[in-house]
Amino acid sequence: MVQTRMQHSLRAFQQTIENPCVLSLIVDQMKAPDLVCFKQVSKDVRFNDVIDHRLNELRNERIRRNEIINTLKERMVRIAETESVEPRIPLIVSVYDVLCENKWLLEFKRLKYRIYTKLIEFTKDPLFIDHGIHYFEPLFGLPKPKNYYDSKTGLSRFGTIGMDGQFINLK
Repeated sequence: MVQTRMQHSLRAFQQTIENPCVLSLIVDQMKAPDLVCFKQVSKDVRFNDVIDHRLNELRNERIRRNEIINTLKERMVRIAETESVEPRIPLIVSVYDVLCENKWLLEFKRLKYRIYTKLIEFTKDPLFIDHGIHYFEPLFGLPKPKNYYDSKTGLSRFGTIGMDGQFINLK
């Protein structure tokens, strides 16, 4: 049987796309709306199984992400509602623990900067300093604060080097 160039190209495309290994590599790079449209390319069962599997993964990721965000929102509301400082500390620590467990949240630059500035602000509070120092390294990869000698002033200062390379004085 003689094939036209178009038929040959279509057949090569289908053989490539319907290969589960190649398809999974392609599908891993796509977002859910694109996958739904892409599902219409072929009616092959393996093809649709690979796409359905990826769609389920994306749905589960979205559910998990929403649960984490709702947990953080709930804890932030509880922190805001707490009037005295002492009961706030365990709540703040729990927020930073959740952030340590879910570092993917720090991929958002504005959120990362906000968390960073709040951590510095909390660390300057004498009640929170011991807890705050703990989170510099796991969240931002910064060295733990210690005493540094300032040759300009001739004094020892307690702090760390921040994300921007500047010294952060914590006393």
